[in-house]
Amino acid sequence: MEVVDSHTLKCKYMHRQAVGFEVFLPGEKIRFINGPTLEPGGTATVKTAVKKNSAEMVITVEEPLPSSVRAGDAVENADFYPSVVFRNNIVRNNRARGSLFTTPERVLVEGNLFDHSSGSAILLAGDAQGWYESGACHEVVIRKNTFINNLTSRYQFTNAIISIYPEVKQLDRQRDYYHRNVLIENNVFKTFDVPLLFAISTDNLKFINNKVIYNDEFKGWGQKPFQFRRCANILIKDNKVLPPRTWTLEDCKLENTPSDQVRFGG
Repeated sequence: MEVVDSHTLKCKYMHRQAVGFEVFLPGEKIRFINGPTLEPGGTATVKTAVKKNSAEMVITVEEPLPSSVRAGDAVENADFYPSVVFRNNIVRNNRARGSLFTTPERVLVEGNLFDHSSGSAILLAGDAQGWYESGACHEVVIRKNTFINNLTSRYQFTNAIISIYPEVKQLDRQRDYYHRNVLIENNVFKTFDVPLLFAISTDNLKFINNKVIYNDEFKGWGQKPFQFRRCANILIKDNKVLPPRTWTLEDCKLENTPSDQVRFGG
């Protein structure tokens, strides 16, 4: 909300459902996030964090604040990112989405059944304008899962069965990518005609050795199976599709993503 001086910030819980959670304690690291681009802007050590009321606090840090920090940016605790193992679960008939992950630590999604989720089966999120879900994903493995007829209705961020959707206000100003190192392998997709993978601002994205079985149990969307918005280093290979087809660049919707950043094989 305000840069008070070279060591002090006034901050606010921006979403009502986050109000009251302990965010920072003395000695912990605070990470600064550029609000419009979601790019990280360095860290500092918390000296004090004093709540002024239920929604506002004043944070003092040991080191001088980075010169780039300004009102409208976001902050997160850089010491308490979780790693996640989500294994052997049944996710069925969920309204919004099957599961959502936002953390730079390792995420393993393995051996699950995602059955008729209304929205995306898996969402990798991140934003500093709505829900304020922090933590860009830096290592995600999605393997040996079964996806059955997800996306039966359109809800928030339901662009594909696996949707990588950080909300970046000024995507064209980004110098780096928000998410990275996402491996999607050895899964089975039993689906009607909907996009399989959608990604925004993601580097090193692999979709390999998956089996996709199309059906006509719901009305298809008539969209391309792969959709990328400002992404890089994408590999799609060794997938089996029924009825048989071979994917090419024509099966990708590219926005601000050069065609040479998408490779196919097998």
